[in-house]
Amino acid sequence: MLTKKNSWLRAGTLAVLGLGLAYGAQSFTESEEVNPISARKLTTTMWFSVDASGASNPSNPSNSEQNVTAQLSSSPSAPCTQPSGELCARQLTYDENDTDIQNLLARVEAGDDIPTIQEFVAAGATAGSTSHKP
Repeated sequence: MLTKKNSWLRAGTLAVLGLGLAYGAQSFTESEEVNPISARKLTTTMWFSVDASGASNPSNPSNSEQNVTAQLSSSPSAPCTQPSGELCARQLTYDENDTDIQNLLARVEAGDDIPTIQEFVAAGATAGSTSHKP
C-alpha cells in the first residue's frame, strides 16, 4: 500500500512539473504584443486677429476669406468685441504638437505669408467663436 501511495505521489509531482515546464516554454515562445507609445495631444484654444475686409461679406466671411494676421494673448479687445459687424477675430482649437499647425503659426508670426482660417482647419484645427467690430 505504501508503494501504491508513493507512485501516485510521484505521478502527481511529475504532472505538476510537466505543466510548469510546458507553461514556462510557452511564455518564452510567445511574445507579448507591444503597443507603440503615442504622443499625447496638447489641445489649445487661442484667439487670432483676422482680416476679412476683402471678403464678399465681411461680417460673415468664409474660412478661406479670413486672413490670420496675429495670435492674441487674450480675448479680443475693443473695438473687436461686438457680436456683429466686420469679423475681426476668430478662436481656434488645435493640437500644439502638430507640425502643420506649428508651420502655420510661424507664418502668422513672420507676417509675410499670411495663412487663412481654412488652412488651419485643413491642418486639423477647429474654428470656434467669432468677434466683430462695428
